[in-house]
Amino acid sequence: MKFEKVYNTQLQVGIIKTLYVSLYVGMRIRLHLILGKLNLRRSSKYLYDFYESKRKIMHMGALTDSILNEWKSYNKSLLTPVLQRTIEKTEITNKMINEYDSLTTKYSKQQRVAGIVNEIIKNKKLKIKTVCHIGARVDTISNFFSKKFSKINFHSIDLQENLKVLNSKLGKRKNWKVHNGYALKLFKQKKVKADFVMMLSTSPKFNNKEFHQYIETFQKTGVKCLLFFEPWWALPFSFSSIMIKRPESIDQNLSPIGGMTADFHHNYFAVLEKNGFSVIQAKISNYPEEKNYHDLFLLAVKNEYITN
Repeated sequence: MKFEKVYNTQLQVGIIKTLYVSLYVGMRIRLHLILGKLNLRRSSKYLYDFYESKRKIMHMGALTDSILNEWKSYNKSLLTPVLQRTIEKTEITNKMINEYDSLTTKYSKQQRVAGIVNEIIKNKKLKIKTVCHIGARVDTISNFFSKKFSKINFHSIDLQENLKVLNSKLGKRKNWKVHNGYALKLFKQKKVKADFVMMLSTSPKFNNKEFHQYIETFQKTGVKCLLFFEPWWALPFSFSSIMIKRPESIDQNLSPIGGMTADFHHNYFAVLEKNGFSVIQAKISNYPEEKNYHDLFLLAVKNEYITN
């Protein structure tokens, strides 16, 4: 693995997929938002209200206890009924580790990223001793690697009332701890410390100021490496271009909202650089089975590890 700083996101998406997401999906979301604002369709009104609730917390920063408790309850209702199916869909094998470059979206994000996680943990330069997975849910990643690397400590964090019960289905290990709590608070209070932090479909849930606070806290607590593997949607309020908007072209102080999940889209480059991290890999890729959005993969390390 090379530790060379990159300044731009590679685009690995064909023109047809680009136009499909930017035009068709983007216009469909715009239509939903217009209908929702006019209260002409129930599903559209729900999406419009969702966007409005996200817009209001854009610069909130750390979430309030009332919001956190609401999310904990909501997340429990989503995952509990499909626990076994989730385990089966995300379980990791050694074969997936060895062949991760060729895995398609028939495989989950957890399975597709496992090979890179393996490389990072084994990297002699980084000397990883503690790993944290934020937004872990049913954490088949930490389950697999805590077995493989018994001398490395793993932390799984998520906002789920029954997180420990769900993950107990995978087994228990002395070097793997599960935290039902707010990751930002746990890191600030130094209840969790990590050399390597990963997030899968997680950082787009952070509002703009909250994202800044996370990266600042990671810098202060000694995180060496950060991995993001996130959905990258069309931005319905961006009419300047029909092409893909790269993270580095976004205002670092305003994370635009996009997608059917009303995700925040951040300028990872600027915020990471501001806090002493350098991006070493960044790409937006096309996975055919994921029709409505692209995948953003981004890997960053502390500046002291950069070789160029």
